[in-house]
Amino acid sequence: MTRIPENTDPKDSSNVSNAKYRRNNPVRTIILLVILIIIVAVGGPYGLKLYRLLTTTESTDNAAVQANIVSISSRISGTVASIDVIDYQRVSAGDILVSLDTSDLEITLEQAKASLNLAVCLAEVARIGIDQSAMQAESQSTTAYGGFSLSSTSIEVASAAVDAARASVDSAEARLAQAQAGLDLARTDYERFLSLAEDNVISEQELEHAETAFKVAQASVESAQSDVSLAQSRLQQAELNVEIAEAQQRQSEGAIQGAEAGAVGTDVKQKQYEAALAQVEVAQAAVDAVELQLSYTSIVAPSDGRLGRISAQVGQRISSNQPLMPLVSNDIWVIANFKETQINQIHPGLPVEIRVDTFPGKIFSGQVDSLSPASGATFALLPPENASGNFTKVVQRIPVRIVFDPESISGYEDLLEPGMSVFVRVEIISQNE
Repeated sequence: MTRIPENTDPKDSSNVSNAKYRRNNPVRTIILLVILIIIVAVGGPYGLKLYRLLTTTESTDNAAVQANIVSISSRISGTVASIDVIDYQRVSAGDILVSLDTSDLEITLEQAKASLNLAVCLAEVARIGIDQSAMQAESQSTTAYGGFSLSSTSIEVASAAVDAARASVDSAEARLAQAQAGLDLARTDYERFLSLAEDNVISEQELEHAETAFKVAQASVESAQSDVSLAQSRLQQAELNVEIAEAQQRQSEGAIQGAEAGAVGTDVKQKQYEAALAQVEVAQAAVDAVELQLSYTSIVAPSDGRLGRISAQVGQRISSNQPLMPLVSNDIWVIANFKETQINQIHPGLPVEIRVDTFPGKIFSGQVDSLSPASGATFALLPPENASGNFTKVVQRIPVRIVFDPESISGYEDLLEPGMSVFVRVEIISQNE
């Protein structure tokens, strides 16, 4: 007797028969086995491939294309004279983007050049003054030292003449004393002979001889007195010569001091010349500064890339560091934010498969360039504070920098834009192993 399953209508005997048939039908079993074998045979490689893919790679779709974006701004204040580019234009390094009005700076440059020329002229005048002062000081020094040497010699000669004149005075005074003594003796003899002549003791001739001797003695005294006077005059002249030579020596000493003062004046003029040269350097620096500012009136592209939206307008007055337009560089890369549980085997140099959402079906290749030294949250403006008491554990993301292989993006350089969403798969174990 066949047992009717519960919840089965006993009147539906056909259902019971069909269930028994399905359980006992060998053909159906064989068909199911064949289907299972076909599924294993066909899907096995794909399953194995999927298994190997899951165990040898790490992937994430939390990734985007990145590039350097430079905000182009002016280094000086000025008025926009012309804008030489348009929005989203591709430019090369050195291309002029914006030109500023140069009228004011050109006037300032002329003034700075005039100041420079004046400073150069003043420096040249100071240099000539140094040469003249040096020559004058040298001439004064030579003359002064020559005069001092000559006056010293004159003093020596005059002193010798004083000594000689003093000796002559002494000799003349000695002769005068001798002549005076002879005169006294002749006077005595003459007076005695006069008395004897009155007494007719001596002859007239002997009296005449005594008178003649007296007169000769008087003449000798007078001559000796003249010699003394002459010797004294010569002594006075010699002493005067000494005084003159000493005065000349003092004058020469003053001239030497004047020459030394002239040398000091030359040093002063040298310092003045150095100050004038420093003023020339200051004026030259002012000219260079204005010329540098003039070069800033042409705002150029710092690198190759493509411009963003231009915010400046012709005639607009802009200030220094005011943003005018962004410039996106041609160098692009990918920043992929992997979970902290995925990066234990990721390191620089590993190959990467890159898929950009904008180009479905296109696979780019690249490699891991570097890993961030901290999680993305750590670099946030307000990093999380886990010690606050309400901590909730969240799996952190670690930014990984991935660079494109140049060959793989050939033809797509102008199509890959910063911010595009990307899916990346890092091969942590080679598929050939």
